[in-house]
Amino acid sequence: MDDLDVQAFQASVSKTDVERVLRRIQSHQGVIALMVTNRDGLILRSNLDLNTTRLYAVQYQSLINMTRSAVRELDPQNELCFIRVRNKRHEIMVAPTEDLVLIVVQLIGNVTESVQEAVFE
Repeated sequence: MDDLDVQAFQASVSKTDVERVLRRIQSHQGVIALMVTNRDGLILRSNLDLNTTRLYAVQYQSLINMTRSAVRELDPQNELCFIRVRNKRHEIMVAPTEDLVLIVVQLIGNVTESVQEAVFE
């Protein structure tokens, strides 16, 4: 196999792997949104409308930058791997990598909401 064939093979394998992982994430119960952006917030993939996706991308890019800075302030040898934000209805999971950011929005189930209400009331 020459260099071009190897590069084409690697690109197709990683695209296939990415698609498989994204389908697996979307198949989880309660997942209502899945977005992939580049590190600058450019939208690469989303199952939401463009305006909503832009809103998530901009807001979470700011959160990633602040959180990454806080992690490095606390431990310069460490780096940000994952952020979870939870409100009454959703859990937003953000996985920033060197090149991409994966944002997943999941509905919180009734059992979890009942537990939260019992704890916080």
